[in-house]
Amino acid sequence: MHWVLKKFKAIIFDYDQTIVNSLRRFYLTLNLCLSLYGAKTVDYEVFINLYSSDSLDILIPSHVDKQVFWTTFLKQFEKTPVSLSSLLPGALETLHELRRLGLKIGLVTGRLTSQEEFGKELKALGLYELFDAFATRLLAGEAFTPKTKMEAIRKLMMLLNVNPSQCVIVGDYHEDMIAAKELGSLPIGVLSGLMSPELLEKSGAKIVVGSIADIAPLIRKLIEE
Repeated sequence: MHWVLKKFKAIIFDYDQTIVNSLRRFYLTLNLCLSLYGAKTVDYEVFINLYSSDSLDILIPSHVDKQVFWTTFLKQFEKTPVSLSSLLPGALETLHELRRLGLKIGLVTGRLTSQEEFGKELKALGLYELFDAFATRLLAGEAFTPKTKMEAIRKLMMLLNVNPSQCVIVGDYHEDMIAAKELGSLPIGVLSGLMSPELLEKSGAKIVVGSIADIAPLIRKLIEE
């Protein structure tokens, strides 16, 4: 590893499948939207296989615009109970440890939800006080694209008062890695989102670890080098 951690001032985390396990909410919302558009629902095993290969688009009926479908999905997702999400193992411990290391901690989500509503979810999961700032797609005023949350990340960096080169970005999705690389941040991939390490690395991840539980030891190691 040749990254010098002294230059980094902040760590930005993706939310779903990086901090929390929301696969059950995702699955239920997907089947709801498939039903709304007259398509067949899928069982959980099929869902997981398609999710992990980023191939869910094949389920969308040919007469339905993909952007319209995923916009509907994001709106419906916000109506599902927060209780269906749960913290990934090691999340709280990692966030507390990073705070002790003196780093700013940010959180970004591609969800179509307000800051206020997202804040309520963070409070329900005991996360709210652990972040210096968070940003949703709506805060960024970002036109919806199903794959990226680039503008939300930029907005979050402004809230944290840091430059892209001063940030580590941790995410489970290959587009998170692409965004981090394009911004000039350090991309770290986690496998808790079921993406393959090869895809994360191909998309720009400089380091890939198993889950958020591995982040604090990694950061400590980088600081010591």
